[in-house]
Amino acid sequence: MFEESSSKINLTPIREKVIEVWDSMSPEDKEFWYSSDNLMSSVDNYIDLIPYVYSLKEREYIDTIVDIGCSFGPQSFLFHQIGVKYVGFDPSCVCGLCGIEAEGVTFLDACFEEFDIETIKEYFGIDPERTLVLALHVPVFHCNSLSYQSKFISYVLSEFSRIITN
Repeated sequence: MFEESSSKINLTPIREKVIEVWDSMSPEDKEFWYSSDNLMSSVDNYIDLIPYVYSLKEREYIDTIVDIGCSFGPQSFLFHQIGVKYVGFDPSCVCGLCGIEAEGVTFLDACFEEFDIETIKEYFGIDPERTLVLALHVPVFHCNSLSYQSKFISYVLSEFSRIITN
């Protein structure tokens, strides 16, 4: 089932967006990120998930991805291409810079202390039973409190039944 659709995943727009963002970065930011390949490398972690996400979508188990720690967000292209709604969340100033601008794709730039999951669920119409939460790159360095981050993760775990973390 996914084998036919996997050939339809097009990485070209992702690479183009990453290069566009890279070219617009300040020398200091470029020094920090080292190369545009480093921006693109996070996509590899998500490509491996596409068959699983696609199968959940096809079986109508999920219709939404909530990506906690989405960073630049180039993976939003992948999820948009397989037809799921995507909400990327990251407390950094780079939140969604490489993300696709499309209907059903949203980025939230806020620290954990500002994140109210009830408001987000209501505003975006997120059904916890039909949502897959990705917590692959939950940033520690942007949070004022590690204990708050732990509470936040515990809360997410209690609210959503489908979560992938590392």
